[in-house]
Amino acid sequence: MLRTLAIANYRSLRHLLVPLGQLTLITGPNGSGKSSVYRALRLLADTAHGGVVRSLAREGGLPSVLWAGPERIFAAMCRGEQEVQGTRRNEPVHLRLGFAGEGPTDFGYAIDVGLPVPVPRSLFGQDPEIKVEAVWSGPVLRPSTALDAKAAKNILEKVFFRGFGCCFPRFLR
Repeated sequence: MLRTLAIANYRSLRHLLVPLGQLTLITGPNGSGKSSVYRALRLLADTAHGGVVRSLAREGGLPSVLWAGPERIFAAMCRGEQEVQGTRRNEPVHLRLGFAGEGPTDFGYAIDVGLPVPVPRSLFGQDPEIKVEAVWSGPVLRPSTALDAKAAKNILEKVFFRGFGCCFPRFLR
């Protein structure tokens, strides 16, 4: 059974970690991100059919679904003293989705989708590409639980240790 859903940089969701039960209800006021959670879950399901790029294209491309706010949230923003608004990006953009199972016989999956390295005069500069993905057994991604050791090493180095770890703390135990 799935126990954790993680979403980062998708629409209005900067970093979201949702513990899941047998029945998980998502409620909130208008504009709080309920539809974004549903759409991110749908996108994650499409990856099982090899359709993540096609699904992103249906939604208007990767730039249309990415978090539009600032790269960093400062204390003044959290206190309401400074407006939260988008700025010019200095870091690579990425969309990260994943889930983890409950027990040793369950699986976990994480994917990092981003834009390709810019190539001069290319018509495909905005086409999303899968940067990293990993599948593992059990609730925690470790080199010993990965179904592909190389993928686990990549995702631990490229994703978790550069910001996604704050979104998946349970995966790093």
